[in-house]
Amino acid sequence: MSLNPQPTACISLSRESDGGLLLASLDPRAAGLRSLSLGGSPLVQSYPEESEAPYFSGRTLLPWPNRLAQGTWTHGGKTLSVPITDPAHQAALHGLLHSTLYSVAEQTASSVVFLTTLEATPGYPFRLRLSVHYVLEEAGLRVTYDLVNRGDQPAPVAVGAHPFLRAGAEDVSLATLTSPVQSHLVTDDNLIPTGEVSLRPGDALDLAGGVALADVELDTAFRLEANQGRGVTRLASPSGHVTELWQDSAWGWVQFFLTPSYPTPDGDVWAVAVEPMTAPPNALATGEDLVRVMPDEVWSASWGIRGTLP
Repeated sequence: MSLNPQPTACISLSRESDGGLLLASLDPRAAGLRSLSLGGSPLVQSYPEESEAPYFSGRTLLPWPNRLAQGTWTHGGKTLSVPITDPAHQAALHGLLHSTLYSVAEQTASSVVFLTTLEATPGYPFRLRLSVHYVLEEAGLRVTYDLVNRGDQPAPVAVGAHPFLRAGAEDVSLATLTSPVQSHLVTDDNLIPTGEVSLRPGDALDLAGGVALADVELDTAFRLEANQGRGVTRLASPSGHVTELWQDSAWGWVQFFLTPSYPTPDGDVWAVAVEPMTAPPNALATGEDLVRVMPDEVWSASWGIRGTLP
């Protein structure tokens, strides 16, 4: 398969659906989701094409999402180190590909496949080939990751994505968030997990029962309920707009990050990141829920976004 040159401008996709016209803009930088709308109603928080993605908006995170404490981990009895990219928390944040410019392998009016290779380094001695396939379907956007181990030893890996959801044009802080979570992680001052707390109905972070975003603070990782098959997080605005992010069974975790200071050309706005993850924060160090991809093995996982208009 021959690759097209690495694009520098965002790639636009469109498709008619029963719910209205689906439009998406994809950023070749980190194979990111820049914007997504249904019938003119935003499903994600967008950012200007010429600007850097705020808070890693929409970006693909590999070979780990979230934080790696002190940028160190152990493999084969050796301590390995990767660059600290979050000095305020003494951590390596969101993997090694969050600023990589991907190539385009295939493109149609409603789909695109981005490709890149993560070369082995002393801090992560594995060679991985990643394709990220965005496709607009009748039900909304589907994103599929295909990861191939091009090295000669099993590769421990975790994957994440970083979209910010919207449900129409209303202030996100007015929306209600619902997600089938069973527990959340407690963290230290550097946002590294120190324990896991089961959730009960009525708890402040009982997202399974739904919470008003105006009533919570979120920079928190949650474990999804076991045996969900497909976990669905729902953001609903008072106007009746609903946006859902689904993640298949490969993604057992989700991080929520709520901020009042997402920058836009018209000033800062409230925004909520809904980040599907295959493993929790610091997983490269703890080993929890890491996928071990064998040489020449192909590992796949999908997530997606769909919307409903009032």
